[in-house]
Amino acid sequence: MKGILIVGVLLLAACQSAEASSHDIVLSEFKMDVSDDSIESGRTQLSVSNTGEFAHTVVVANVRGKVLFSSPLIAPGTEDVIDLELPPGTYEFTCRIVVQSEEGDLIDHYERGMRAAVTARG
Repeated sequence: MKGILIVGVLLLAACQSAEASSHDIVLSEFKMDVSDDSIESGRTQLSVSNTGEFAHTVVVANVRGKVLFSSPLIAPGTEDVIDLELPPGTYEFTCRIVVQSEEGDLIDHYERGMRAAVTARG
């Protein structure tokens, strides 16, 4: 009977999925502050808050430029949660918005510094 109980406990433990690691991203004008630039690979939850006055996005791409995730617009003063599965590797988190100023100049959020390199280790 003890053997069956032990096997049952082991099976239950094996069937439970690993809990996602959680990390914060704060967006504001031309800044993307990531709480951790080195995270565990696997299930990852990003809590994103936009403290700026304009909408932003979060795009996650690997070093080859393949986009793994692209958020919709995240409005000023709002928060969003992003769930990802990140294999081991290096990723770039960016805001890819480009707008035109009243003077006609292009304002590229990525070019102005809204990016962060993140390594998923594992």
